[in-house]
Amino acid sequence: MLKNFSAICLLLALFLTALIFLPVTKDNFLVKETVFYIFIGLGTIFSRQKIFADVDVPFLFFFLAILLSLWSASFPFLVLSFLWYIFNLYLGYSLARNLPEKFRQKIPDLLWLIGFLIGVYGLLQHSGFDLFLWASTYSGRPASSFGNPNFFAGYLVVMLPLLLADLQKKNYRLINLLIFFLLLLNLYWTRTRGAWLAAAVTAVFYFTRRSLVDKKRWSGWLAAALFLIVFGLALIFWPGLRTSPSVAERIFKWQTAIEMVRQHPFSGVGANNLKVNFALYQTIVREKNNLALRGTSESNVHNEYCQIAAETGIIGLFAFLLIFIWYFRRIDSQQNSPYSAAVLGFAFFSLTNFPLHIVPTALLFFVAMGLAQRPEENKDAGNFRLKVLGWLVFFVLLDWFLAIRPFIADYYRARGDRERDNKNYLRAIDYYQKSIELDREHSERTAYDLGEIYRLLGDYQKAIAAYEISISLRNYAELYNNIGNCYYLLSDLENARKNWQKAYELKMPTITDQKLLENNLRQIQKRLRKE
Repeated sequence: MLKNFSAICLLLALFLTALIFLPVTKDNFLVKETVFYIFIGLGTIFSRQKIFADVDVPFLFFFLAILLSLWSASFPFLVLSFLWYIFNLYLGYSLARNLPEKFRQKIPDLLWLIGFLIGVYGLLQHSGFDLFLWASTYSGRPASSFGNPNFFAGYLVVMLPLLLADLQKKNYRLINLLIFFLLLLNLYWTRTRGAWLAAAVTAVFYFTRRSLVDKKRWSGWLAAALFLIVFGLALIFWPGLRTSPSVAERIFKWQTAIEMVRQHPFSGVGANNLKVNFALYQTIVREKNNLALRGTSESNVHNEYCQIAAETGIIGLFAFLLIFIWYFRRIDSQQNSPYSAAVLGFAFFSLTNFPLHIVPTALLFFVAMGLAQRPEENKDAGNFRLKVLGWLVFFVLLDWFLAIRPFIADYYRARGDRERDNKNYLRAIDYYQKSIELDREHSERTAYDLGEIYRLLGDYQKAIAAYEISISLRNYAELYNNIGNCYYLLSDLENARKNWQKAYELKMPTITDQKLLENNLRQIQKRLRKE
């Protein structure tokens, strides 16, 4: 049993990260990350194979680039948490690379089971039925067990080429055909255009490869037809896309990320630190346009390459791209076409979204790269028990700080929200404070909610203190405006003016809000001059 334990842990990680969610935490899908760390850690601890291989140099470069971003990071802890996340993805890749043949043969069946479950759940959501009352139903766009239609679509982009290859091996069995068709429908229902494009590119790649390997003309014609369809649709819809508000906002986010690269070209603003800096840099871009936004704070810019460049500089971007270059130069082959199509789909979807930051999609991507290689025969040298003990201590310490604590803190956030909604404000304050103490680096929203309760109770000094915790994590206009309001209610006009001025410089989300703030500044400046 222990001999196969690592392989079982990897399969459980794939299964659970795709399907599990937990309504008792504020982020119902944070548990995916928690179980990912637990099972990848357990699989690594009891693995008898080499963890590192000479061929994995590109991953080492990416680790070093992330570490280099500590140079300019406002919160080093966030850099280290991202490094731990990427390192665990690499461990998932390593476990997949060394997966015994009998477990490799189980992967397709596992993916079909996952596909059936997420496909049926997506169908129910599209039809207006759900097991849970989510904050958003996305107007019929299925999110399945992923929490967001875009996340679901990204997972399907990576998954479908792997299922398609197995479908052909199974001679198109009816049950598998139905599941595959159901997943294609779900991909369409998500209305995620970036995923459609990525899926089309992978289909062209896959069927072109099939025509070369099997010498079947129909595969080549199908690839050509898919290419013409995608190209034609792009020509038809691109002019409209450019004027779409959602596309305009996304391009604005990319431009903001590029502005960060200009000012921090080599080390970026720090891995995982984009949320701390976004509001500061978006003002530079908004000087050139008056785009109305839903908010001036952002954690992701919906382009993985822009995100990595902004956070880790051009060195980090090069290291990330090197992983794809390395794969297609060293690992790719005609026999690996399904895995290569999955890798290509991930790369294309990264142009319009952030699949590297979505645990189930990122794990499946890394596992696909690992499965494209054959297991190594050489086992780790040295004392196995000593190795287990060393890894155990290492994982327990890091997972406590980087996985378990955030999960407990998110549970407290959810309890705080429920008490607040029931108007039990003192109990809500207690839960929010516990959450902040456990996981300050991810508590920007919690600190804001705490400030709102204090403001509602009329304790403006404590409200300001809570808002300032939030500002230290997300430096954006709306919070400075709230702090200014609190100082105004405390009759501290000078501090009210300073914070309103800062909010004005960072720019409020809409032109109306900005004009209202401008009027407040004029009024308070008149009062200060009279005094």
